[in-house]
Amino acid sequence: MVLLLLVANTATIILFWLYRPKSMAAPAARGTPAEFLTKELGFDEQQQKVYQQLVQEHRAAAQPLRDSARMAKDGFYDLLKTASTTDSTASVSARRANGFVERLDMLSFVHFKKVRALCTPAQAAKFDSLLRSLVQMVAAPKRPPGDPSRYGDGPPRGERSPGDGPPPGDGPPPGERRPPGEKGGYPPPPEQ
Repeated sequence: MVLLLLVANTATIILFWLYRPKSMAAPAARGTPAEFLTKELGFDEQQQKVYQQLVQEHRAAAQPLRDSARMAKDGFYDLLKTASTTDSTASVSARRANGFVERLDMLSFVHFKKVRALCTPAQAAKFDSLLRSLVQMVAAPKRPPGDPSRYGDGPPRGERSPGDGPPPGDGPPPGERRPPGEKGGYPPPPEQ
């Protein structure tokens, strides 16, 4: 029962993250997080050089973790294709995916700690006030505007809510159901 709750909680968190309101997404006008922070904190030339080095190091270390987390989450949800998947197997897979996310969060935490140490006291106070916005910018999916979501061929996240169903013209003819793995397929109705 505990394992089932763990899997359900993990799935809920992922769905909330995927379908978070647009207001939580980073405003596009701010540019990259690095540009935003450099401008808002007023880094001098020396600080900018050190900061750019920190950004490059962080990106190089974070990308493999992002890729691993994405593959682990894909593997986790691929378990749904197998009817014999046990809660124990799903729980192990969920923990594996969450392990990559945790490592990425810790990497970002250390990165921001180094950036804050680079600041003057006045800049550090400003950094503290910008931290939530900055974290949201970093966490926002990086897709060009108008690109389809990674999880389907519909509009970008936020333009359609999860209950809207497939894009118009993408579903089966009325009265017919396609298998969930097939394009336009629907999950069966919940049992009552």
